[in-house]
Amino acid sequence: MKRNYKSVTITAATLVFMALLSGCTELPGKAEQTKTAEQNFTETFAEDLGTAIKEGVGEAAAITEQSVQNAVTQVVDEVTADSIRKELTASREIGSATVLSMNNAVGEVKVQSGSADTINVTATIVSHNRSANESDRQQILDNAEISIEINGDQVELSTHAKDNPDKDLWTWAQKKYGFSDFSINYVVEVPSFIDSYEIQNNVGQIHMSGLKGNYNVASDVGAIHIEKAVLSGKSTIESDTGSIQLDIADLISGSSLTSTSQVGSITAALPDDLQYSLETSSELGQITGADKGTSDVNGGGPLITLSTQIGAIRVQ
Repeated sequence: MKRNYKSVTITAATLVFMALLSGCTELPGKAEQTKTAEQNFTETFAEDLGTAIKEGVGEAAAITEQSVQNAVTQVVDEVTADSIRKELTASREIGSATVLSMNNAVGEVKVQSGSADTINVTATIVSHNRSANESDRQQILDNAEISIEINGDQVELSTHAKDNPDKDLWTWAQKKYGFSDFSINYVVEVPSFIDSYEIQNNVGQIHMSGLKGNYNVASDVGAIHIEKAVLSGKSTIESDTGSIQLDIADLISGSSLTSTSQVGSITAALPDDLQYSLETSSELGQITGADKGTSDVNGGGPLITLSTQIGAIRVQ
């Protein structure tokens, strides 16, 4: 049965529009500047998408993926122009907690291994709304603070107003000032005994480096980079719109990894002597470095599942 690749490609556009314009979670800050950026995204993506549909199947996947990256880059460049920013820091000993939990709306998230028994957090708030009163923009930044809360075995990170810790900073700013056009970029250093990561980022890249444990990581719009990972337990790494780069150092016995991207490539770098089982699938995109379907490498072992709707899969 012949696949309808045009329909699959158009589905990608729908996913992108849902993620950026409405999404699973409302994108904060629907001010004039952001509306203009969204319009430019739509125009850029639609033009490239039309080209992709006219091309062959393999080329269409690559062109569609690149058009998404181009459009997202254009939006980011526009909303960060003439921005003002403030850096916040916080540290805390976390006792016996072993799970890091974060849910960020807009911004970049970096998590890396630290050398102490404390968690260290740097949050940079970047205000983008040039049409808003500059005094109001500065007051939002000046009223912000980081919280590191311990809830059972979880360490929960958030940024909020100093006098309103129960609401995230976007919700508070929107209610008080009528706009919330800013991003929060995090750099988080965690102790070595943290062994589980629950990271959600709606718009923005996720970088994680030198960490051991199980990963539950998701991005609506933005690339995910995992470096020098030692995986234990059941891990899932998902992106609706954005590439995924996996650098896996080791897989502990009994572990598994499922990585999926709706629109975006997946690249997996694995040690030559690693024993694992691999399952790959792509609706619209080339698979290189591995067979499509299921295969055992070096006798088989923990299962790695890589799948895309639109985007190449590369195993290195």
